[in-house]
Amino acid sequence: TAVRQAVDDAQADASAAQNIQIECPPGPITVMVPAPLLNSALRNLIDNSLRHGAGSTVLVRVECADSGTVHFLVGDQGPGLTDEECAHAVERFWRRGGGGSGLGLAIVKAIAERYGGSLSLLRGAAGGLETKLIFPGYR
Repeated sequence: TAVRQAVDDAQADASAAQNIQIECPPGPITVMVPAPLLNSALRNLIDNSLRHGAGSTVLVRVECADSGTVHFLVGDQGPGLTDEECAHAVERFWRRGGGGSGLGLAIVKAIAERYGGSLSLLRGAAGGLETKLIFPGYR
């Protein structure tokens, strides 16, 4: 699956052996996005959680909504972002702290919007950050 491929790619490139957990519903899920773009978007979100999650476990969840959309949620228990930072983080060239070009989340947002989806960043209930990537899809 695209999720497994993105996780495998991220783990292969990660400098530290961090734990990534995956929660997916059983059975096939079809998303109306070309596989290379879905992989790129998921990989970016996973890489960001690995980089900024302060060594915490990264959780990747897939949920199928009754509305016919597929939700990809990537979360960590790192320092997270403020609500204001969450709003700006998807803007081109916005960065907090070192590393990165500030383009990754803007690219993910552009992919989502191009295929009828959305990207949102949320402060995690128990800390950290959760990104939610939504695409039209079906089971």
